[in-house]
Amino acid sequence: MVMDQSAEILRLRANVRDLLALSIIPEAWVAREPPAIAADFADLLIGSLKLDFAFVRLCDPTGNQAVEVIRGDSWKGFAEWLQQRLVRFGQVSRTEIVTNVRAVEKSSCGVVIPIGVNSERGLIAAACDRADFPDQIDQQLLSVAANNAATAFQNARLINELRIAQKALRDQEQELRKARDELEIKVADRTSELRRSERELRDAIDTIPALVWSALPDGSNIYVNKRFVEYTGSSAGQTAGSGWQALVHPEDLERHARKWMEAVATGMPHESEVRSRRADGQYRWQLDRGAPLRGEDGNIVKWYGVTTDIEDRRRAEATLEVLSRDLQESKAKLEEAQRITHVGYWEWDVLTDRINWSDETYRIYGLTPRAALP
Repeated sequence: MVMDQSAEILRLRANVRDLLALSIIPEAWVAREPPAIAADFADLLIGSLKLDFAFVRLCDPTGNQAVEVIRGDSWKGFAEWLQQRLVRFGQVSRTEIVTNVRAVEKSSCGVVIPIGVNSERGLIAAACDRADFPDQIDQQLLSVAANNAATAFQNARLINELRIAQKALRDQEQELRKARDELEIKVADRTSELRRSERELRDAIDTIPALVWSALPDGSNIYVNKRFVEYTGSSAGQTAGSGWQALVHPEDLERHARKWMEAVATGMPHESEVRSRRADGQYRWQLDRGAPLRGEDGNIVKWYGVTTDIEDRRRAEATLEVLSRDLQESKAKLEEAQRITHVGYWEWDVLTDRINWSDETYRIYGLTPRAALP
């Protein structure tokens, strides 16, 4: 009796040891490849449970992957038996005990245990020549092992998918970095090109012989070129906003400001002749012109304008006007002289010291010729 109890205790200890060994399967096989998991699992069944035969099938529930491994040769006809079994009865849905498993030299008993519903996650089959195989403990150990192996297989599949996803993500990140680097290079080149173009445009605007300005849609000045600063002696900051009005002659300011605000309000081009103070303090006539720049929506984005010194032109026009008036007066005098010359003639009478007009002259002026007088 004591010996039987000791043997039972030893067997329980062995079962507990086997159970512990089988329970750590998921942790031990983390990150292993599915074929390696199936092979190690079959070897573990043979070694730990002292089996003569082990068959392991692990399936991906999505049906994309399945691996099979056989260890031992005591059930050589298992593959054929399983195929016939599946044809006759369909999927294995519960544990099945198989008796009279024939080997070369001995008979064994076998057991088939499904993993998952209708063996969708696989199955295991085991055979052993032990007389009481498979008892309840064997079946429980095999079930625990099967579930743990299936869990490890699924984890391996998920980890593999994660690796694939991570690799794809790394590849995408690499492509994005490459694209970003290329984009940064293009942006840098484009920015450099724009800055160069902007610098060339600014140099051109500062060099042209005209005063250039720009304003916001509300008419507030925001820019004057270098020529404007040099000509007026006022900085860009001093002319910003409405600061430019300080340069306008007091007698012209109201009229000029009114015309400018009318253009701003209507969006029509602006043109005005106005006296503006030069850097030396002299007021000179300027032709101030501005036109709006509109966006795609039709709204005004900015105003751009040019102010041109027309003092010399106005002086020339004034001089020309005086000359023209003098010319008109001279022309009138000349025409009068010519008219008088053509309408009659006269002679100087030396004896009487007076003018003797011709009869034709008397007739033209409605006078009675002297010869006709009584």
